[in-house]
Amino acid sequence: MEENNVITFSEQEVNDGKGIAIAMLIVPILFFLPLVMEDKKNNQYLKHYSNQVLLNILLGVAISFVAIIPILGWIVGLVGGIVLIINWITLLIGILNGQAKKNIIYGNIVILK
Repeated sequence: MEENNVITFSEQEVNDGKGIAIAMLIVPILFFLPLVMEDKKNNQYLKHYSNQVLLNILLGVAISFVAIIPILGWIVGLVGGIVLIINWITLLIGILNGQAKKNIIYGNIVILK
């Protein structure tokens, strides 16, 4: 259910996926787990966080490429790093609360369905 840019999930989905969602946030390469685990393929909670972690990975890679450029790239890299840290904290709070707050910058982008 979506309400005021906050998505809420069923208690069953949250309880089944909270541990995996935290693992995905700590070790981002695990974003693919909900896609390959048969019992988790229909868990919308995990799919949301899988998508958000993938977006963080892609943004981090893009920031890394731009940060190679002297001076301007360093500034963009610093600001981008701060954005990633803020988003990481937001995702952690959302996981622990059982909600998925959309990130204001790129939260509406859906890569994984």
